Amino acid sequence: MKKTALLLALTLGACVPVSFIVQQDPTQVPQKSQPVAIVVDESSIEARKLLPVLQQQMTAQGIDVVADQQSAAWVLNFTVQNQFDTTETKNGTAIAPGSTVQLNLVSADDFHAGRNKPVWSASSNSNPNALNDRAQDIIKIMVQHYGQNFVGGGIPP
Repeated sequence: MKKTALLLALTLGACVPVSFIVQQDPTQVPQKSQPVAIVVDESSIEARKLLPVLQQQMTAQGIDVVADQQSAAWVLNFTVQNQFDTTETKNGTAIAPGSTVQLNLVSADDFHAGRNKPVWSASSNSNPNALNDRAQDIIKIMVQHYGQNFVGGGIPP
């Protein structure tokens, strides 16, 4: 998979500060018409809460979402994590909360064989308030780039 080291976090004007990075393995190209089953990190309350938003956005983009993993060509692992980011400043260490939404698409064959090597992944980083307030917009941008490479940031108000 092509590694993209650049991660943009734009805070321009009234944009919501959020960064996106989407990577595609050029050897495998998922098509929206191929069935996708979603696997959710059950330990994450946020992921369980946002699952209907993800399903709705995927369907709106024409992606064939199925409930049965056995009939899926792809399996999408969906996680949401809250963490604290630390930054060294001249006055000491600054600690800021952050939220990461992660989508990792693997072939169904690899998933069932226990190999979770993503052929496409999307990640967004934001502060928890942005995720709470703009979850639909954040997930929509990630899903719009299904099967593509993309790096960007900022969500208009």
